Amino acid sequence: MRRTIAVNAQTHADVKTLSKTLNMELGEFVKHSAVYFKKTGIDPSKSENESPHKVMKELVTRVGQVVAYIKTHEQEKLNPLLDQLIILTRKLDEALNILPKSERFDQVIKGVNHHANLQVDNHKKQMDFLRQSQQKINDESKQELTALTKAIGSLQVEQKAIKEVIETKLKSKLF
Repeated sequence: MRRTIAVNAQTHADVKTLSKTLNMELGEFVKHSAVYFKKTGIDPSKSENESPHKVMKELVTRVGQVVAYIKTHEQEKLNPLLDQLIILTRKLDEALNILPKSERFDQVIKGVNHHANLQVDNHKKQMDFLRQSQQKINDESKQELTALTKAIGSLQVEQKAIKEVIETKLKSKLF
């Protein structure tokens, strides 16, 4: 079914020229034009000065500005953060390599406990040796004291005998 559209002669001539240029029939051109305006949302009666190319250029400019902002933000903010994150990750890895592992820590604790036990045993042996040495010195001192006491006792006996002899001689000379 054919329908006609009422347009002035100039518009009809323009539409014919455009449809021939695009290699379409007149009806097909009108159909595609309607779909185009519906999809793009362009109102051809209101936007005589705006062409789709101009709108696209503005859109490309805005997208370019957004991309430039994103790149600037990335260079100023995100890249330094990424660099710091990489540095911190490396430092953390180095620190983890320096720190003793739990097995190594257990070995160190066992070694410290072993040496502490050796020190305790050594201290006990030294204390036993000191007790034995002290006992030996005490025994020797007792023996020496006993010998000195006997020697003093015999000296006192001799001294008494000498004193009596001296007193006897002194008495005999005096009388």
